[in-house]
Amino acid sequence: MPQTPHTERHFTAGDTVRDIVIGMSDGLTVPFALAAGLTGLASATTGIIVTAGLAEIAAGSIAMGLGGYLAAKSDAEHYAKEREREKLEVIEIPDEEKREVAQVFHSYGLTVAESDPIVEALAKHPKKWVDFMMRFELGLEKPDPKRALVSALTIAASYVAGGLIPLAPYIASTFIAAGVAGIWIHQGPLHRHAPRTQRPANCADRQSRRRRRVSDRARNFVKFIQSPCTPRVPSREYFE
Repeated sequence: MPQTPHTERHFTAGDTVRDIVIGMSDGLTVPFALAAGLTGLASATTGIIVTAGLAEIAAGSIAMGLGGYLAAKSDAEHYAKEREREKLEVIEIPDEEKREVAQVFHSYGLTVAESDPIVEALAKHPKKWVDFMMRFELGLEKPDPKRALVSALTIAASYVAGGLIPLAPYIASTFIAAGVAGIWIHQGPLHRHAPRTQRPANCADRQSRRRRRVSDRARNFVKFIQSPCTPRVPSREYFE
């Protein structure tokens, strides 16, 4: 009976998930606190809240991304420094390093007779010996050279995504208000009362019509003031 070959699948993106959690957690809390604080101010409009929130998201994403980049760079520098120290110890004090390797195997339950051949075989390969000491003695994994840049971009993007969530209602209300204002302007009293054939063709025509209307009303008002026989309170139709 044919057997299906065994394929192991392991999740290896733990560092990326950690960066996403760090960026999202800060992005959700800091812009939310800023928006909530500005909402309590009587003079703060929706536009001010959105502008301040977007500015904070931009500054926060840069700060968090830079922090992730420097942290990854520090890890890489620490690993390189410890590796150089292990190289020197393997050359200068090999017996002490062999004893430390034997202690690692003893912690896994191997006896002296079982661990001695492994220690001697490992000592014949200095590079593998140093790799073994870095991983099992110091608990350090070799960092990815691209880790710093990837970590910075991941944290910054997660911060932006998290920060837009608390600002989404304010941004939506801004667009809704702008849409309602646009509809009111295009369907306002000036266009509603004017015949379709007399509607202005462009912005210059609208401004010209408004200026003429204001000047006509001003002339009518001057005539009203200069006329001695008119009533003291003019009617609205007098200025139309």
